[in-house]
Amino acid sequence: MAKPINSSKGKTNDIPITLEIDHQDLYPSDNLDDLLYNLIQKYYPDYDDYSFKNLDSVARTFVLIVNIDGQVQNGGLIQFIDNSTGDYFHETIESAKIIQNEKLVEILSKAATQYPNKQIPKDWDERRELWDSMCEKHENDKEWDHFWDELDKEYYDNANKMNEDLIDYLKKNAKIKE
Repeated sequence: MAKPINSSKGKTNDIPITLEIDHQDLYPSDNLDDLLYNLIQKYYPDYDDYSFKNLDSVARTFVLIVNIDGQVQNGGLIQFIDNSTGDYFHETIESAKIIQNEKLVEILSKAATQYPNKQIPKDWDERRELWDSMCEKHENDKEWDHFWDELDKEYYDNANKMNEDLIDYLKKNAKIKE
């Protein structure tokens, strides 16, 4: 079994934690869902916010795209934004750009338009307070609900393409072990 990511939890150093993928793990199946599931099971790093900054750019991109997908599939874009994954909202937009999924960039950019200055706060408490106030303001606003429902639908329609783009990105950029 390959070493997924060499993590030294609780320690910081300047050596990036590198995603190393066995060659056969990227090409075993034509079933994208199975391939991605297996990659997540084997290579998704054990990290915390403290060690997240030590992930190399490929590992970070992998984590951010997997995180958004898990959250949105479980409870929509609001769940992604509301949970700790929302701390990395703007970094997730950058990861969408990195894997060249313009639709995801568009969806997240639309979501950001609902926030002051198109900025979703990094701090969970601030983000939660702002969301509560926005919901209060739009309490009887069917357009508000429709906006978020439509964004979720756009996301679901794009999810397979996003995952294909992530796999292609990994094939081109991850450290591949033969």
